[in-house]
Amino acid sequence: MSRDSPKIAVHGNSREAHQLRAQLAQIGALAGDNAALHVIAPHPFAEDVAALQARFTPCIMLRRPGWAAAQGDNWHWVASPQQAADWLAEHAAGPVLVALGNERLAPFYALTSTPLVIRSRKAPHPAQPPLGEVIVDSGPFSEASEIATFRKHGITTVVAHDAGGQGGWPKLAAARALGLPVVLLRRPDWPAGTAFDDVATLWRHLRGTLGLDLPPYAP
Repeated sequence: MSRDSPKIAVHGNSREAHQLRAQLAQIGALAGDNAALHVIAPHPFAEDVAALQARFTPCIMLRRPGWAAAQGDNWHWVASPQQAADWLAEHAAGPVLVALGNERLAPFYALTSTPLVIRSRKAPHPAQPPLGEVIVDSGPFSEASEIATFRKHGITTVVAHDAGGQGGWPKLAAARALGLPVVLLRRPDWPAGTAFDDVATLWRHLRGTLGLDLPPYAP
């Protein structure tokens, strides 16, 4: 990359944001808030995207695609954690695996007759649901390990958010293999703007369409 080429800032903590930062840092193209171009790449469920887009211009967005159901999947889409908890109250006897992030647990802790297995990267507060247990585990997971976990805890239903990507997919693959229903939280809408699904496609845009002096993408 030439000395006077534009520098790029990356905002967000998604897996893709970390990948892009690493690529840019290797060639000295990573910049701070005063960059010539900004990439908005938070978690797909981030709610501050519009604020970031307004603050950092010019910008483009990076958001991995959501999951798509296939043969053998029994998915039930909901718009909020409360709708997911309501679905469980009506349809699920439990135990239910809940893997949504600690900030979305409140409606589930209000369930008093459905055993829950809360799985989280860090211990939630309150530390235990009214019925059930908490598993603090950040993975990585595989389909086989998820099947073993589901069988160990007698899981009958899975609750997750549509994070997309490979990291969270094994629990959905395990649910398919075991014939379990999945309650999936829909993503929030992001504002309109130029957006890309993955780092490689964005990198090609930077090199080709924008003509930035970058080497070929090397994952």
